[in-house]
Amino acid sequence: MLSRYVLQNMAMANHLSQVSRSFSASTVALDKCYELRTYAVLPGAFPEFVSLTKEMMHLRIAHSKLIGYWLADLGALNQAVHIWEYDNFTHRKKVRANLASDQNWLDNYLSKMTKMLAYQDNSTMKQMPWCSIESQPRKEAGIYELKEMIMKPVGPHVWGDVMQRSVLTQAAAHDKRNYGKLMGAWMGDFGKSSAFYQLWNFESLDHRIAQKAEIESLPEVRETGAAVEKFMTEHVTSKALLPMPFSPLQ
Repeated sequence: MLSRYVLQNMAMANHLSQVSRSFSASTVALDKCYELRTYAVLPGAFPEFVSLTKEMMHLRIAHSKLIGYWLADLGALNQAVHIWEYDNFTHRKKVRANLASDQNWLDNYLSKMTKMLAYQDNSTMKQMPWCSIESQPRKEAGIYELKEMIMKPVGPHVWGDVMQRSVLTQAAAHDKRNYGKLMGAWMGDFGKSSAFYQLWNFESLDHRIAQKAEIESLPEVRETGAAVEKFMTEHVTSKALLPMPFSPLQ
């Protein structure tokens, strides 16, 4: 007779397989380029930055696809975090050139906004082949969590399989309980080339804390997480993010 633990693992493996298939649907386009941009806003200028961005961001969205635009709530202060999608780097270059010649964008937003910033940072990312980018969150008007893990510089060909198993095991456990939702997963390219990124959606911060504790106590989650740890550095960060009104991800 099979033990309860074995039966539980078999059930989880079946559920994980279903989740993996759903996250590796045809919507995954491996040639696309994703740009993660972070703006650190001067504290005294933050209200003005938010107001101007709400009013004028439609000018930027007209040029290329916005995945999401958020304001940091926890894990960073006075930050705007946004993710943009391009067909490839050539497409990105064309978009940047078009923006540079868009006088409406330059005069009404960019020239004003840049004076409000302490610094800007960007990285490009590649979508993980086993995880599509979700367009519907678990809970609209909830919160998002962007997790960044800096891996040892051995490459995803070494840690990719164990990372896939770990993340999708967590996603399956959340999905089974209708908890958080994995919205996307990427590996770093230019910028933080050894980074791995996960974007999650939760109903609230309190739900996230309680659900995270429960999910991380599961044997299968602990097992798959331990397999990833040997490839990680000590650099792991997490930001709680609130979507701006114009963000496609709400």
